[in-house]
Amino acid sequence: MRVWGRYDARVRSAVEERALPERFEWPTRRMVRADRAFGIALAIVAIVPLALCAAWVVRASGDDRAASLVLLCVTGSWFVLLSWVVVALVDRRGRGLVLRAIRGGDEPAIEVRARSGVGGGLVLPLDGAEARDRTQRLGAGRTLAWREAIARTAIGEVLFARGGARLDPELVAWLASLAAARGSAVPSPDAPSIDAIVLAAQGAPLDPPPGIRVATASGQTRWSYRSVEPRGLLLALCLLAALALWTFVLPRAGVSSTAALARFTVPAALAIAYRWLLAGPVTVEVRARGATLDYRVRRFEITLWRESAAIDEVGLDLVALPFAALRIGGRTRGFASPEAGGPDAAGLAWLVAALRSTRTRGQ
Repeated sequence: MRVWGRYDARVRSAVEERALPERFEWPTRRMVRADRAFGIALAIVAIVPLALCAAWVVRASGDDRAASLVLLCVTGSWFVLLSWVVVALVDRRGRGLVLRAIRGGDEPAIEVRARSGVGGGLVLPLDGAEARDRTQRLGAGRTLAWREAIARTAIGEVLFARGGARLDPELVAWLASLAAARGSAVPSPDAPSIDAIVLAAQGAPLDPPPGIRVATASGQTRWSYRSVEPRGLLLALCLLAALALWTFVLPRAGVSSTAALARFTVPAALAIAYRWLLAGPVTVEVRARGATLDYRVRRFEITLWRESAAIDEVGLDLVALPFAALRIGGRTRGFASPEAGGPDAAGLAWLVAALRSTRTRGQ
């Protein structure tokens, strides 16, 4: 394993042989407390300016009233946009992973499942695991950087941890102790290994697990499942509330007319509404055409999104369990959860294995 570097060497030199470590919950309690404290601080930063501007609007008159309304619009938008971030930081219900050691040594493996207990688990081999830095351009020469822990498996890359500039030190230390340990444990009955999933998918790619539907037409196989993006609706509502605030407040402040604002707010509202449609509930359809994956998102029998990628670029994202997702070219696509009527993590792993088996058979 190449995720933990110096931790691996330190643990191996200190302990020649040790028992498997206890299970590990991630994010850790320390991380959850830090996120909640930061969320509360953000809430204060968002509420205080809005309250001061609201008080100014009540007391202002004449020319001051126009200026106070403009500031109310700015601080109101600030509050609306930050509220989504605050909720994501403070609300941890149903989120988080439980990692359980299954096998130590040079070929370690862990069982990954949702802390909430929703859905089954998945036994993930870590002998091909590594840490990888990723960046995303934000425009104007600015980039967002983070680090991911990836396991290379028979179904491609499986993302099982994500951090900021670095991975959480407690997680890294736990994984290092797993690499230094010896022994094995019995997985849970509802936590199949990826190797077993691959064998099942290769043997019966038209017999999907619960949550996945399969159809064959014109000699081509298509798999589909119900998808919904966690907190997608909340983000869309926050953005629409910010647009509505500008639309109704600025004309009353005399800054701009409603017709002039509509040139900006109407296209923006349509874009947000489209993004909300993609958040779900939608139907994700995937099919293999040789070595190429055809990925579609449908709602109301209308295709809202379509893209193609090499099947070798398809993997799995386990970070947001019980919401698992496909990874296509390093991008997260098609969230699914048993709570939303879709497959669990093992079901999505079966889907990826079935796509790869279809490619090998030349369908």
